[in-house]
Amino acid sequence: MRFTRFCDAFLKSNFDNVYTRRFIEFMHVSLTPKLERAVKDKVASGLYSNASEVIREALRASLKQETENDWLKREAAIGFAQLDAGETVRIRGKTQFLTLVRGKS
Repeated sequence: MRFTRFCDAFLKSNFDNVYTRRFIEFMHVSLTPKLERAVKDKVASGLYSNASEVIREALRASLKQETENDWLKREAAIGFAQLDAGETVRIRGKTQFLTLVRGKS
């Protein structure tokens, strides 16, 4: 119960009295010495307040990259299917490529 009160007080004092009840879950994460050093360096640089911020941002970037990779895989599959079906256009030069990409005739 004390921890919940602490979270409530923390959120009230740190978010301009906007009251949001939040349950914070803690997790233990093991890092290699090299990654641990990188996290400490990021915090020491002043870009991040603590190690949690570094890890959260790294995870967000990883999730974004996965989403972009999924999109690229789908587009590549479409392109290979079109190639197999003979749906190709011969391009001779950058200008012709840009015209095709921009959708101009």
